[in-house]
Amino acid sequence: MRRSISLFILVLITFCRASSLPKEIQVQSNSNVETIAIIFSLASNGSSSWPINEIQPVRSDAREVFKSYNEHEAVKIAEDLIENGLWLDGMIGVVLHCSPFPEGVYIHEIEENLYIRASKIDDAVNGKILIEDFIKAVNRFYIETNVEGFLIKHENSYTGMLKEVESNLPDNNFINFLENYYGKENASYTLIPSPIIHKGQGFGNRISTEKGLKVYNTFAPLIFATDTTTYKFGFDDANQINELSAHEFGHSFVNPISNLPQNHEKIDSSSYLYEQIKELVKYGSWITTVNEHIIRTVEIRLSIQLSDEKRANRLRNFHTYKRGFVFIPEIETKLIEYENNRDNYNSLEDYYPILLEAFSEIDSTQMMLKLGKGPLSEVAFVVHSKLISDTSKVYIAGNHDDLGQWDPGKTVLSNNSNSDWTRRFSFHDGEHIEYKITRGNWDNQAIANDGSSLGNSILNVNGDTTIVIEIEKWKDQLN
Repeated sequence: MRRSISLFILVLITFCRASSLPKEIQVQSNSNVETIAIIFSLASNGSSSWPINEIQPVRSDAREVFKSYNEHEAVKIAEDLIENGLWLDGMIGVVLHCSPFPEGVYIHEIEENLYIRASKIDDAVNGKILIEDFIKAVNRFYIETNVEGFLIKHENSYTGMLKEVESNLPDNNFINFLENYYGKENASYTLIPSPIIHKGQGFGNRISTEKGLKVYNTFAPLIFATDTTTYKFGFDDANQINELSAHEFGHSFVNPISNLPQNHEKIDSSSYLYEQIKELVKYGSWITTVNEHIIRTVEIRLSIQLSDEKRANRLRNFHTYKRGFVFIPEIETKLIEYENNRDNYNSLEDYYPILLEAFSEIDSTQMMLKLGKGPLSEVAFVVHSKLISDTSKVYIAGNHDDLGQWDPGKTVLSNNSNSDWTRRFSFHDGEHIEYKITRGNWDNQAIANDGSSLGNSILNVNGDTTIVIEIEKWKDQLN
């Protein structure tokens, strides 16, 4: 067996997490995934033109080492597959079903959906032929370009990367909570970090076996940095690893339930909502949007059950208002009902028809509010500070045009003496407003009394209101 393959098997053995969990979260590097990541980085319609603006050493070296192979047969077939609809996530799904390159052959049956995606005419038989030709070409690519030598060259990076992920794995109870919540067990859960995949990407894949589903989460570096000291190996971020695990592992439970004929039909019946939010969520279909809503809401509920209210609130705010998953409040209400009635529902699959009612129960008035297009309401901001003179100028900066779109010196408040500065705005009910108070720039913004930075203040507009803000300290008054 070739040395690189032995290396990766050794790494897998070394970094599988030992615990008392019925199933361990495994952490491994996968030479098949790395080979596909290299090929995708060479494809003209892959990531060959994507810039590398931050530190990503292994990816940068791969582009330099393999750039002369952009006309290789494996790269040209990859370009055809991408054009047909089998993108990087699908290619990774394919090679996870194979034995290690350069002797890659199927060792698990590939889902028909991957064959269909690979075919320009959406024909599984045609797609299977293309994928089989691709695997043969990748075997040759692995030998002819010396992928093995490249992986050995970066052995220290892979070892360091795996250590970073291993040291940031979720709580020991994570898998228990996950399986208990969904009411279903999978055969295994594996994290596959890749230093070659472009930053910001992550993919969930599943393999069906006699013992159940093997679930994989392949993901790119998590650290965005311009210096190696900050970057280290690119994966030292516990929050992102935890949330990626909950999200991508969650797909292994939710997607199969949504694809059941009776549930798919119910999801289709509310597809009229998709046109109104597709530009917010930026997913290509209504069923995918529904799955993302449910999985993201379960992430929130799991955080609560793990006694992490702070994370739950952050996820709720981020997913609902910044990512556009506007039906999360309704889904969360349904999931709380599910949690309180587990004696009647052994699994989320049992409860799914009721859960899907969260979408069909949305009326037009609620929809307008969710899109921030409700009736206009008057919002008054009153800032009080005795720490500055009445002649000082005070500004409000926020995520709205009327608040200067975060320009700290654009939207000035009126001074009413008595150390008060005020201004009134008209916002639509349902709008999500975030803001901070400054004296013209971020170097003299309002801060907490202990000198720490303040997070964005948040207002979800719902009728006329007055917001009174007491300034404890300004940033330029720290010394």
